[in-house]
Amino acid sequence: MVFVEKDVTCRYCSAFKPVYLNDQGICPKCSQRRVCSKCKCRRQAHNYTSKDAEVCNFCLLPPSNTRSSVQNLFQEQPLHIDPTILDVDMMIRSLQSTIADNVDRHVAEQG
Repeated sequence: MVFVEKDVTCRYCSAFKPVYLNDQGICPKCSQRRVCSKCKCRRQAHNYTSKDAEVCNFCLLPPSNTRSSVQNLFQEQPLHIDPTILDVDMMIRSLQSTIADNVDRHVAEQG
């Protein structure tokens, strides 16, 4: 690995310090990390299942629901929005009774 130029930031981690970068503009710390073949992220060796693994542990995790709630406090409810309303405040005001009814119903059902 040949380090060609001295620059202020690494092109991958953006560490703000004067370091010698290789021909790809990556600092020595990042260049020692392995590249995951799936997500293309540079990760440390302990983030892989074995020395020969090409996919990191994060890519091997099962997909999870990106929306979450705390003690089921929030729930998604479909709302029918009038497409002619351009003002967000007016849209929320027009849906205020629908939202309140949904919350009241949910509290009555779930407690």
